[in-house]
Amino acid sequence: NLTPFKMSCIVEQNEISETNDSLSLKGKAYKIIDEHFGALKKIWDQLGMDEENISLRNKTVLTHLQNMLQEMVKEEEVYKESIIKKIEKKAKLYMEVCTELGREVETSEESWSILAVEKFFRDKYREVHEEKSKIMNAVRRDKEQEEDLATKLGEASILMSLSTIPSAEDIARLKSRIEYLRVELVKRTESFQEKRRDIKTFMDVLKTEPTTEFEKMVINEEIPSFPLSIDTMYKVEKIYDLYKDRVDRARTESRKIKIELATLMDRLELDDQQTSHIKRLLDACGVTSEDIKSLRTALEGLRAIKRKHASKLVDRLKSELDRTWEDLFFSDEQKKDFSPFADDPEVLLEMYEEELKKLEIFKEETKEALDKFRQHQELWRKLEDFEYKSHDTNRYTNRGGALLLEEKERKRLNREIPRLEREVARAVQIYDEDHQQTPLLVYGKRVVNYIENQRMRFEEEKEKEKQFRALMRNKQIEEEATLGSRPITPRSARKRPGVSTMSDSKKPRLGAAMSLKGSNSKLRKVDSSRAITDTQRSERCMTQSGASASSSLSCSYSDFKENLELKGRRDNNTRSSIASRRKSKSTPNLTRLAATSPRRPARAGALFLTPSQSTSMLLRSRLPSGRTPVTSKLSSKHPPSRRFLLS
Repeated sequence: NLTPFKMSCIVEQNEISETNDSLSLKGKAYKIIDEHFGALKKIWDQLGMDEENISLRNKTVLTHLQNMLQEMVKEEEVYKESIIKKIEKKAKLYMEVCTELGREVETSEESWSILAVEKFFRDKYREVHEEKSKIMNAVRRDKEQEEDLATKLGEASILMSLSTIPSAEDIARLKSRIEYLRVELVKRTESFQEKRRDIKTFMDVLKTEPTTEFEKMVINEEIPSFPLSIDTMYKVEKIYDLYKDRVDRARTESRKIKIELATLMDRLELDDQQTSHIKRLLDACGVTSEDIKSLRTALEGLRAIKRKHASKLVDRLKSELDRTWEDLFFSDEQKKDFSPFADDPEVLLEMYEEELKKLEIFKEETKEALDKFRQHQELWRKLEDFEYKSHDTNRYTNRGGALLLEEKERKRLNREIPRLEREVARAVQIYDEDHQQTPLLVYGKRVVNYIENQRMRFEEEKEKEKQFRALMRNKQIEEEATLGSRPITPRSARKRPGVSTMSDSKKPRLGAAMSLKGSNSKLRKVDSSRAITDTQRSERCMTQSGASASSSLSCSYSDFKENLELKGRRDNNTRSSIASRRKSKSTPNLTRLAATSPRRPARAGALFLTPSQSTSMLLRSRLPSGRTPVTSKLSSKHPPSRRFLLS
C-alpha cells in the first residue's frame, strides 16, 4: 500500500518520463514513417508510377495511419472509461462497507492518476470486504445455532438480515437469545428426564403401562426426538400430576386402612392365629388396586368383629381418650365438652372413634407447639426440684462435688427455659394465626398466660418462703437472747467422743470438779425456772435446726459462703448479748472458784474432764432430776475464762 506522498512522487516522475518519452516517440515515428515512405517511394519509382498514382497512394497510406491511430485512441478512451467506472464502483462499495462497519471513509488525492486512484479504492475495498466476511461468517454461525436451539425448543427464530452487517445491538441480542435458548434447553431436558423417571416409578408402583402414544414416547425416549416446547412440557407435567395423584391417593388409602387395621387389632385384642394373616397383609401389601382390595377385605372382617364387641370396646376407648386428653393438656372443662350418650353400643362406639380421630388430627396440628411446651414443663419441674432441695442443709455435707454439678445444671436450666419459652410462644403464634377461631389452650388457658402464671406463682412462693425464713430467724434470735443458744459439740469432739482436745495442763481434775460441787456458798443458785425439760430441749433443737436450715437458704452454690458468714455474725451477736446480760447480773467466775479449790493429785485411771463437761456435771447435781442446764455455745475465739460462763 502506497501513501499519498509516495503516490504523488510517482506521478511526478511519470509525467517527466512521459514528456521525454513523447519526444523520443515522435522522433522514432518520424524515422519509421520516413523509412517506410522511402521504401514505398522506391518501389513506386521502380514501378514507374506517375505522380498522380504516387500522390493517391500517399493519401491512402496517411488515411490508413490516421484510421489506425484513431482506433487506438478510441480503444484507450474505452479503457479509460472502464477504469473510471471501476473506480466509481469500488469507491461506492468501499463506502458502503465502511458505513456498515462504522469506519471512517478514506479518500484519494486530486493529483493522483486514474490508475492510482483505481488501485487505492481496489485495495481499500478488499481490506474492508475481508473484515466484513469474517463478521458475517460469525453472525451466520450464531444464527444457525439459534435456529437449531429454537427448533429443539419448538420456538420461533428471530428475524435478522444476513445481506448486511447487523448492528452491534442486533449481534448482542442474537448472542443473548442463544444463551437463553441454551439454558432453557438444558432446563427443559433435565425437567423432562426427571419427570420421565418419576412417571416410570409411579407406573412401576401402580403396576400399570402407558395408555397413549404420547405416554409411550415419553417413557421410551430418554433423549426426546420431539421438540420440548412449552405445550409439550405442559403435557408431560399433566401426565406426571395424573400418576402422582393416583399414587398419593393409593398410598393415603392404603396407609389409612393399615392404621385402622392395626388399631382394631390392638383394641380387639385378637390372638396370633386371627392376626397372622392381617400382619402379613400389612407387611406385604403396597398401593396397587389388588393390594388395596385385599386390605379392604381384611378391614371389613375386623369391623364385623368390632360390632360384635362394641360394648367392651367403648370402655377401652374411654381409657384411650383419657390418655389422649392428658397428652393434649386438656382441662376438666374441655373434657366435659365431650359427653356422648346413646343406647346403641355401636353408635356410642362410633362417637368415641370420631372423637379420637378429631383429637388425633388436633394432636398432629399442635405437635410442634405442645412438644416445646412439654419440654418446657420438664425443665421447669427440674428447676422446682432444685429450689426444694436448696432448703435441705444435708446437701452441704458429704456432697462430693454435687453442689458444683447442681450449680451447672441450674445455669443450664436458667439458659434453656427462656429459650424454650420463646420457641413455645413462636409455635403457638403460628398455630393461632392458622386457627384464629380456636386458639391453643393448655389446662383451659392460653399457653403464654399459663407459663406466665406458673412463673408468678413460683416467685410468690419463693417470696413467702423468704418471709417465713426471716420470721423464723428473728424468732430464733429472740429465743437465744432470752433462753440462750443450744450447745454445739465441736466437730473434732463429735468424731472422737470422750477425748479432750485441751492440753494436760489445762484439764481440770475430778477432785476440783467435786470440790466445786461442795462449795454451795460460792455458787449462785440456778433458777429452776431457767431449766427446761428434755422435751422442751428437743423442741428447741428442732426449731434451731429449722432455723439453721433456713439460715442457709441460698438456692445456689455461690450463696453458700455468704450464708455461713451471716450465721457466724448472728452467733457472735447472740454471744455478746448473753455475755453483757451475765455481767449485769454479776455472775461469779467459775474459773476463779476452780482455781481457789484445793487440787488433789491425779490418781491412776482418773477421768479428766473439760471445763464445759465439769460445769455440766456440777449443774446436773444441783438441779432436780429430769432437768438439764443450758450452756452457751463454745467458741475457740473466746478466752478460757468465758468458756465457763453459764447461760
